Amino acid sequence: MGQKHAFLPLQSVGVPVGINLWFDRDIAFSIEFVPDVGVGGHILMDNFLFHPGFIRSLSDRANIALRLAFDTSGRIGLTPVLGYKLFSTNQSSVSLSIPFPMRFGNGLPASFATGVQLGWGF
Repeated sequence: MGQKHAFLPLQSVGVPVGINLWFDRDIAFSIEFVPDVGVGGHILMDNFLFHPGFIRSLSDRANIALRLAFDTSGRIGLTPVLGYKLFSTNQSSVSLSIPFPMRFGNGLPASFATGVQLGWGF
């Protein structure tokens, strides 16, 4: 029996959209909505993630976030995220984030992963 890798073949791509509400310079409430779009033989939304959490600024460029995860697949979890602002102007910024999603439940084994996000804030 061979090993099965979840990333081979690619089955879906998450398209995150979020809003950050900064209480002050260092703390924000963040809410993210992530539809997963299937990339198989036809295009469809096969999952939806509701992802609320908090962001803590570590410096002018770096931050850390902790999000709860509620998935329409029936799984729940946590997602710590490390973020870094690559560059900014007076009106927008581009950032790189590395999430570490942990998911549990729905009769499946616990899963731990990592990802890469490129973000545009305005």
